[in-house]
Amino acid sequence: MNIDAKPNSITLFGMYKYIQDSIKNNSRCVLKGLTRPQQKALSEVVRGLFTAGEPILRHIAQDSTKSAKKQAEKYSYHLGNVHIQEKVEGLALKQAKKQVRKRTVIAYDLTDIAKESAKKIEKISRVWDGSKRKVATGFSLHGVGINGILTKFQMHDSDQFTLNQIRRKIVTEIAKKLDFKGIWVFDRGNDDKAFFKFLRQDLKVDFIARLKENRQVVIKKNGVKIQVKNLKAGKYAVYLMKKNNDHVDLSCEYTLVISHHL
Repeated sequence: MNIDAKPNSITLFGMYKYIQDSIKNNSRCVLKGLTRPQQKALSEVVRGLFTAGEPILRHIAQDSTKSAKKQAEKYSYHLGNVHIQEKVEGLALKQAKKQVRKRTVIAYDLTDIAKESAKKIEKISRVWDGSKRKVATGFSLHGVGINGILTKFQMHDSDQFTLNQIRRKIVTEIAKKLDFKGIWVFDRGNDDKAFFKFLRQDLKVDFIARLKENRQVVIKKNGVKIQVKNLKAGKYAVYLMKKNNDHVDLSCEYTLVISHHL
């Protein structure tokens, strides 16, 4: 076999044709309802994203006869008032739903982007910078991923809603559309006993959540109230405390697993 042989041109053409058709078919639901200039601008942006591999308007410009700045201004003008988030998320969730089973992991991530020098960017607020362990100026972002498909990616608007309000809304909407299948997974930033009770009693979904080391639990076996950081490795049946930490909430029993305190 000749290992130096060039790829078959027909095979490459077929691959490119498949990619082009796939992009075209998946773009239809987004392009529907837009004006012709908006459709053209959005189509150019999608092609540019695949070519450049990064979401920077000046880098995805495709017309060699016009400056990148001019093309970026055109894209910004035509797409500035286009609301495509719901359409894109609907398409992504439709694709993900085909793969969701009873034990499929649904990963919810509440993350942040620090912009310490920014002052006038829309929706900017004070956020907790996890990498530097301090409060900083920036954005909070809600994201949900299922089997490698990003089904939700939303910037938090702290002027109108609390993090908990949006978190509940997102989880409720997606859980209903997935017929309450799957296992939700949350990081320590979502350690909230009221939220856990909401998931158990209201939505009735399965979930796994990491806890902060100072989270207080009550061991079912002996009634001892203790912080997570003081427990030895093992598996425990536990209760959480009520809102003011003055009584044990016996309405929900949880399974707590301690493993190397990671």
